[in-house]
This record gives sequence, C-alpha cells and structure tokens, in this order.
Amino acid sequence: MATKKPALSLRPLGPPSAAKAATTPADPVAPAAIRGRVTLWAPEAAITLIVRYSAAPQVTAETAASGAWEDVRRPRLPPLTNWVGPQPLQVELPLLIDGWLEQRSIDEELRTLRYLGMPIEVPGAPSRPPWLRVIGVMPAIPVPTAQRWVVDNLQIQEGKERIAGRCARATATVTLKPYRPSDLRTQLSRSETAKKKHSKPWTKGDTLAKFTRRHLGTCDAWARAEIRKANPSVKAWTKVAVGKQIVVPRLGIEFGPTGVGSLVRGG
Repeated sequence: MATKKPALSLRPLGPPSAAKAATTPADPVAPAAIRGRVTLWAPEAAITLIVRYSAAPQVTAETAASGAWEDVRRPRLPPLTNWVGPQPLQVELPLLIDGWLEQRSIDEELRTLRYLGMPIEVPGAPSRPPWLRVIGVMPAIPVPTAQRWVVDNLQIQEGKERIAGRCARATATVTLKPYRPSDLRTQLSRSETAKKKHSKPWTKGDTLAKFTRRHLGTCDAWARAEIRKANPSVKAWTKVAVGKQIVVPRLGIEFGPTGVGSLVRGG
C-alpha cells in the first residue's frame, strides 16, 4: 500500500512581526524531519516551510583552514598584508516548490521563502534577517544538524505551470552561510552609566529565562549570567517574590575602529 505523501505546510501567511519574534524561545524544539522533504525553520520569524530538493546540496565555498589575506593599500608605500581570518562555509540548496500536482498556487510559499532574507525586528539588537535551521538530510555537508544559517543569496525561477494565472511550480536556489552570533563579544564598561541602577519588577510566572529575554532581548547563557551578576543578593531564582525589583544591566551596541559591533554593558 502506497504511503500518502505529506502536504506542504506553511506558517505564517503574512510577514514576520516583532511580536512573534519577541515570544519565540531562544532555543525552541525543532520540528521533526519529514522523509523525502526538507524543512526551512526560522523560529525568530515564526516560519516553517517544507519543500523538496530539486538536486543535491552543494558546498560552493569551503572553510579555509589557513584563512585569507588581503592587501591594505597605503599612499606612496608598499601595501600591508592583513590576515582577515578564515572564510565562511557556503552551501547552495536547490529547492523545488510544487503545487502543480495538487492544482494550487504556490504564491504564499514563494513569499515566505523571500521573507527568510528580509530583516525583522530583533528585541535588544539591530534589525537583521532571521537565522534558520535546515531540518532533514543535507548529504555531504560537513556541519552539525543543529547548525544555524543565514540566507546569503536567493534565486527563484518560476515555471510555466499556472493555476488561474498564478504560479504552481518553481525552483529556487538558496545560498546559506553559517550564523555565528558569538562574533558580538560581551564586554564590561567602566563608564558612569554602568553604575546607574536600572531595575524592573519581577512579575507573576516569571523565570530567569523569561525575565532575561523580556528585558535583554535574549535568554542565552551569557545574558542570564549578566542578570545573576547584577543581582548577587538573589540566591534562588525560583523563589523570587512577585514585585521584587531586579537590576537589569544596560547593554548596547558599540562599533570599534574596525567596524565590528560589540555588545557592551553600560551602553
């Protein structure tokens, strides 16, 4: 007996919103893999898009072990040789978005695919496109299954198949690069601003993770550690009284002379 193929699923039907991003856990449970399909899952934007490969994924740029060098030109002087570090891995996913067999339009799938490369509002950080995970088989790609990616390039080729004038089949090539948020390093500021207390009340149902995400925009381990460090008198975070004022460290984005942003306490 033939196994019925799962239908394409798609959420949401509209553009990502800041409200959805704000309520998304920092590391939610990934959806289960579907045999014969691949899921592009972007929890920050509440997007789950299930498609097929039209061909095997390809590594288009290897991570160079020795890194890369660039020439820094100087007026009337020989150029300096500057090491810029290893180049990121680059992967191309050839995808098939198909509604022809079901006689339906795929306009919303294509629109959602484009959203993966569009900036969203991220609490406590500048706007940027969401990171995503590829749930399913990525043959011959030397990365862990939990790797976070960002869309570096997207090309969509609509087919000739139409339903009521709307596209019913298309191919897409999604170029991905690894997402590494740790490039933004946490630093302690010695400025007077850091010495000022910035307190927020502990509300009913709060946990350390919920409180940290609400006020710092993330509940990653480094953010929870900052909250603990700013409140040494709190010994048991599971027993904090409702209404208690919790000191929230001031975090900001500071750009150095190299143009690299750093998360800075006291900003």
